[in-house]
Amino acid sequence: MKNLAKSSENEFQRKNPSTFFNPDELVDLIKAAEDVKPVVQSNGRARRLVDAGRIIGFDSTTGSQTSLYTVITDESNNLVTAYPGGDQEGSIQHVDVLRLDESGRILEHAEINFARVLNILYKIDDYQNQYPWIATIDPYGNTVVSSMQAQLVIDDLNKLQRDQQDPSLKEVIGKLIIVLESIDVHEYIKFMGD
Repeated sequence: MKNLAKSSENEFQRKNPSTFFNPDELVDLIKAAEDVKPVVQSNGRARRLVDAGRIIGFDSTTGSQTSLYTVITDESNNLVTAYPGGDQEGSIQHVDVLRLDESGRILEHAEINFARVLNILYKIDDYQNQYPWIATIDPYGNTVVSSMQAQLVIDDLNKLQRDQQDPSLKEVIGKLIIVLESIDVHEYIKFMGD
């Protein structure tokens, strides 16, 4: 949490649509998280879910006020991000979708939050076997999909879309399929986790 001073309130709000009600208490909330045992993620980052015991912000994933907040640090215990809300049911804040050329230049920043798809996916029994390609997309790190792999991801997304009832989720999946279908040879889709 050494780099806390370098992180600004605006940086927190840019990365996470959830909002702390009183940014002045952010330092104290993050310090309080040091007493909570972290859960180490697959990317090596530590995630701490804390209950402040009072309402501290708005959680965009639930659409309500919350006393819970999440603090994520890297392997050296430097602050990566913090946001109101938690992932006690595996909810993920945001996963960006980018289309890149072979040199890594961004060709398109899709207006899609893939976290909505992953949050639903993780609630499905045996999702790893039912949707093996989208199950490998890392919600907390970066996952790159090549033009050759794109059709396998599209197949999983088509199946998931057929299995869903929520029209807004079907729309998000449909938009993602369009982005994946648009990549050409030497282009990639990069999923950037929170």
